[in-house]
Amino acid sequence: LVCWKYLSPLAMISILVASFVEIIVDGSGYPAWVASTGITERHEWPVWALVLIAFLILISVLWIPVVGICR
Repeated sequence: LVCWKYLSPLAMISILVASFVEIIVDGSGYPAWVASTGITERHEWPVWALVLIAFLILISVLWIPVVGICR
């Protein structure tokens, strides 16, 4: 009961916050091959992709506090 009620949500929130901090500090991007130079360059994700990522993260995490509040 203690794990399900306290430890697991705390671990998930910690991982989520750490991921957001890493994205804020390092930025989010991907390595892309540039054929003309023969090297990989880091490109930033477009804004629509970041919005989609945020939406998917929130939709999968928001049910946890909603269920907790409803109970």
